[in-house]
Amino acid sequence: MLNYFRKLVTGYQLKNIQIENVGVKIRYRGKFTFFDPVSILKEIFVKMDQETPETLLTNDELISAWSDRKNLIKGIVPIAEAEFIFDDTLYEVRRYVTRYLSKPQSIYFFRKSNEDIAIYFRVYDYGSHFEDIKNYLNEKIQLDTFSNLIGATVQEEMNLGYSLDILGHTRYMMWRGSEHSLFLKTVT
Repeated sequence: MLNYFRKLVTGYQLKNIQIENVGVKIRYRGKFTFFDPVSILKEIFVKMDQETPETLLTNDELISAWSDRKNLIKGIVPIAEAEFIFDDTLYEVRRYVTRYLSKPQSIYFFRKSNEDIAIYFRVYDYGSHFEDIKNYLNEKIQLDTFSNLIGATVQEEMNLGYSLDILGHTRYMMWRGSEHSLFLKTVT
């Protein structure tokens, strides 16, 4: 009954679930579609720990890309929001659904203690966008082969990194900061 009134007032319903021993509160619009913010965040943190080759982007390009990615969700209402507390720290995740070159895409925006920490994109294109980027990079810088692309930059103000890969669909991640080892050790 409470969910019914909440939906009338806010447009969202509420569901509490357990994911890997972490209590997650999910607010969603429409039909509930399960998403696992804990696993996505773990995956981003694992990518952050991988040894990163020299980035193909300059520091200014990476900072600009971070801002551009954040601007993609301005004015869009999230279809789901999740929050969970881990080690006395509040994590918030918003899931947006949009289109990219006529293909549906999900965008997950992560915050930790009111700070933006990561953006995760999944374009439902069976990897075609990844192939386009790979072909473009092969033309520009003669990369022979790669199965994924990981790069990072460290600055005094920002510690930014990115990863582009394919796992059925094109996936793109950007992250900021690097304090995550406790989360990985405890949740895994």
